[in-house]
This record gives sequence, C-alpha cells and structure tokens, in this order.
Amino acid sequence: MSERSDRLMSTSEVCRTYGISRETVRLWVTRGLPVSPETPEAAPGGRRPFYLFRLADVVSFVAAKEAKGGIGKRGPDGKPRKRRGKAAAVAQAEDK
Repeated sequence: MSERSDRLMSTSEVCRTYGISRETVRLWVTRGLPVSPETPEAAPGGRRPFYLFRLADVVSFVAAKEAKGGIGKRGPDGKPRKRRGKAAAVAQAEDK
C-alpha cells in the first residue's frame, strides 16, 4: 500500500470531506466501514472517544455506496432526495 492510502482520517475529516454528519459516519461504521485498529478503545460503559479510518477504506466504502445509489442528500441523478419522516413533515408545514 502507498503512504497516502495508509493515511488515517478522523471522524471530523470524513465529515468535512463528504459533507456528512457525525451520525452518518457512525451509521456507516454499523454498515461496514472498517475502523482502523489505531482507534482508541471505548471507556468502560461508554462510546469510543472518536474513530480513525484508513483513507483507502473510506474511499472504497464511499465508491461502493455511490455505485448503489449515492451518498448524502442528492440522488444518483444529482437531484435532492425525497424527504422522509420528520424532515418531510417540517417541509410540508413550511409549504402551507
């Protein structure tokens, strides 16, 4: 592996790079984004203080997501995704 693909990214860096929230990064972890072994262990009874990811893992995970329909708030056609749940209710209330 090259030095660049071994580079570590923090949760904040992933958020800034892809324009997503910390909650989305946590969701990606539950859906298979590999966490680097260098990530600190969680405190007893708590969450990890932060996650670290290898750049190559993030790039391949995002590429796979984009192949399945994209990431973020826009669909594969570039148009905004339809709002669901609470966001849809708020948007409907604002339209009235």
